[in-house]
Amino acid sequence: QIAPLTSRLAGGSLEANVDLDGAKQTPSLAAVVKGADIDYGKLLKDMEIEQGVEGTLKLDIDVRGAGVSPHAIAAGLNGKTEIVSGEGVISNKLLKLAGAGLGDILGPLMGGEKKTKLNCVVSRFNIENGLATSVAMVFDAAPFTVTGAGTVDLKTEKLKLQMDTASREPSIASLAVPFNIGGTLKSPSFTPDPLGTALGAAKVVGMF
Repeated sequence: QIAPLTSRLAGGSLEANVDLDGAKQTPSLAAVVKGADIDYGKLLKDMEIEQGVEGTLKLDIDVRGAGVSPHAIAAGLNGKTEIVSGEGVISNKLLKLAGAGLGDILGPLMGGEKKTKLNCVVSRFNIENGLATSVAMVFDAAPFTVTGAGTVDLKTEKLKLQMDTASREPSIASLAVPFNIGGTLKSPSFTPDPLGTALGAAKVVGMF
């Protein structure tokens, strides 16, 4: 039992309460993790992934599971996750690093700028028996908004997410097309889906 573990992380705070019971035939895990004012720009810089990204986030994770390995625990996990970020700066380079195809889809919506202002990011998932289902997914930047829905299968690590885009610039509105996120957590893929039927921005934004 760790109750509580408190620490500083990238200028913010992190508090965790973890209960791992290995005395059972099938070990069980219960974890509650809360973070506030975590500077993800600093994290990316320290990890030598990208510089020039700015912003802070808060997180709220409450999960329970059981299994003989970390993968087995994830495969039957239950609980919820929430990540919320306010204003910041995002770079075109980071979009390209996130996965194959994302930079090609969202990069043009930045109007050729290397960086753009980020208004907010919201990610909420409910997890039941290893299947994480989106409750709200919003990525709101100055020139465009991305909203989405779908699932992450923690048993197989497969992604099945449908995203919709909307541009605030009429001149590039035709470039704002829906796209799908597939592949796995380790190797996500991003493919345009012009005829897709992802949830519209207004519908998803109304969920939070």
